[in-house]
Amino acid sequence: MRVPAWLRSIVSVAAALLLRSLNATLRWRSLGRDRVDALINSRQRFAYATWHGSSILLLPCHCDEPLSVLVSRSRDGDWAASLLQALGVESLRGSSSQGSAAALRSLCRASREGSRVTLTVDGPRGPAGSVAPGIVALSQLEDLWIIPVGAACRRGLALRSWDRCTIPLPWSPAVMIYGRPLRVPRGGDSRHHCELLALRLATLHSRASRLCGIPATRPSAPGQLQSIRDSAGLAP
Repeated sequence: MRVPAWLRSIVSVAAALLLRSLNATLRWRSLGRDRVDALINSRQRFAYATWHGSSILLLPCHCDEPLSVLVSRSRDGDWAASLLQALGVESLRGSSSQGSAAALRSLCRASREGSRVTLTVDGPRGPAGSVAPGIVALSQLEDLWIIPVGAACRRGLALRSWDRCTIPLPWSPAVMIYGRPLRVPRGGDSRHHCELLALRLATLHSRASRLCGIPATRPSAPGQLQSIRDSAGLAP
């Protein structure tokens, strides 16, 4: 059953207030923020990359920035767009998982206009822990830096969804880590860079979980990526 727009708007405003209130109570520890500040100070454009299940932690911490978030055109996407609007965040409708030309054009436009594009790189349908090619194409087209972001909280309500999303409980310790920026050159191997980004995100999420005092619950990057890490000398 399709929910009326007015009801979706009311629910979204209430949910946005709840998320902001929850976020204000969390005992945050942030690492690597200097990497973001360095790009801002040097006037270089960038995009945030995280996994779908971490967006509830990431967005309330950044909704005072000029953000643009890619949202699918599904009914679930309608709810997400309404919630983002209530948070004061621009939503761009489309799908990065299919390399949609229209979605890429919207992302490029938003970045050129000064917005910090934010992509849940395994959305909208997973599999969890994967990286769709859209963000790599965006970096190539716009010479854009990608900042991988990992986040975790010690206490929360784990949803039985494909993205393993956790809604934080009040006053929970929480950690957010900004990884080393990655930029994809034109003509670069898209698949290789998707794997590199997946590895960095897996490492960041695992580290954030450990710092929260919990076992890593995020999906690991594919095993063959270990050889990429060893050969490239990668650090998160």
